[in-house]
Amino acid sequence: MKQTQDYVKIHEGPWSGCVHADYASVPLEKLLSGSADSSEKVTSSDTAEVYRYALTVEGRSQMLYLKKYPHRSRIDQLQCLIRPSRASRAFAAATLLEANALDTPKIAAFLQKKDGLFLTEDILITEEMQNATALQSVLNGQTDISEPDKRQMIAQLGQTIGRMHTAGIIHGDMRGGNVFTVNNSGQWQFIFIDNERTVRYAILPFWLRRKNLVQLNIHRENLSATDRMRFLCAYRQAAGMSRKASKRLGSIILKKTAKRLAYRAKTRTGIAGGSDSAHWDFQKAQRGDCGGIFLTDFAKGDIAAKLLEQIETLTAAGEVLKNDVSTRVVRSEYNGRDIVIKRYNHQGLWHSIRHTIKGSRAKKCWKFGHLLTAAGIANAAPLGVIEQRQAGIVRQSYIINAFVEGPLLYVPMNDPACSQEQRQAIVSKAQRVLERLGENLMTHSDMKSANLIIHDGEPVLIDLDSMRQHRQGPYFRNRYEKMVRTFHRRLSGGK
Repeated sequence: MKQTQDYVKIHEGPWSGCVHADYASVPLEKLLSGSADSSEKVTSSDTAEVYRYALTVEGRSQMLYLKKYPHRSRIDQLQCLIRPSRASRAFAAATLLEANALDTPKIAAFLQKKDGLFLTEDILITEEMQNATALQSVLNGQTDISEPDKRQMIAQLGQTIGRMHTAGIIHGDMRGGNVFTVNNSGQWQFIFIDNERTVRYAILPFWLRRKNLVQLNIHRENLSATDRMRFLCAYRQAAGMSRKASKRLGSIILKKTAKRLAYRAKTRTGIAGGSDSAHWDFQKAQRGDCGGIFLTDFAKGDIAAKLLEQIETLTAAGEVLKNDVSTRVVRSEYNGRDIVIKRYNHQGLWHSIRHTIKGSRAKKCWKFGHLLTAAGIANAAPLGVIEQRQAGIVRQSYIINAFVEGPLLYVPMNDPACSQEQRQAIVSKAQRVLERLGENLMTHSDMKSANLIIHDGEPVLIDLDSMRQHRQGPYFRNRYEKMVRTFHRRLSGGK
């Protein structure tokens, strides 16, 4: 074994890599026990698996994180023949950061396993950070921090990023969740994780500098203009920039951040605009030919990716609520949530092409679910949307909503035990739903009692396939009046 700086190169059977000198005496099998059943699996991105486990080294217990980088595709596997793997790049980036006095979790080992020429296992093991808090939590106000400490932290963060960029180093994904903070009696330490895309340039391209600063500026809900100026001043001094250049950079960052937030909010909700926090509430995931968007408090990271793999199984095995040529609706459970899955079935090539161009029906329901929620109109909460594509064309789509307990509107309206006063109260509340739709320039072309659930005495709108959004004008007024007439006619037993 040849030792290089603090690491020892190893080669045992199919395994090779580098182990930190502090862990050189630990048997390889024990070091790799992080992915055993006894370890705790940690929520991670859908492109990695992370396990937390304890390891005793020379009588000292140390918490470690084992991160496995599975192949994302066959192409990804072939690329490892001609370029370093993700774990290898993360290991190299960590040593690069340390060499430039920038902090990253201590790496216990970098290990690879090959079957012939092909890489089958790609692993990075790091020590757990002590007393560290994600920068995202600090900036979003989720962590108690005094105003003086916050000002100090922002200034020192600017200095740190300025030093990083002066050294020509760019972090591949400098989101607030990939930077951790530790307050050492007023001296803030910043620890960078997920470094597989961190690289060094002889001359740092401006667009990459801008990219890192936009990624940090996205966390701006609890930051004032003064806070951003404080960061920029510290960054300018550390990066050796002129005042004029830093002022121009600040203006570019603000404009680019606003555009990125608007774009991310639109691609996740289908709604243009929205608050700065909108895109934090959603998780995108991809598995094979299935792609989806989910509320993060329902499914995120590898949990969201697994849902993509299991969606058809859940749809086939769930309690059937409706099943016809165009749709299948089932009640099921996932990640501890009672959910309803509505699948829009494939109905031929032309049907698929049409819904690829104008948008799938599931995406439409997803968009209107969030529009109704923003307008304060009760509906079955949209939790996720999935599209299955073949050759880029939507084949099937799925909308996932929270299950709403209660009878459909026509049940109490036809219940002899329900008094006339109770029925009138229910109709008045349903009428208020129609009014709220009109106030927000929306109509429902299939407004009937079967599309309203009475939950805790309040009507909840479901089945949003026929929703439309309008501009003010004669066409909207005509559609709205028709919706109201249709609702009351059907309520009275008409068609």
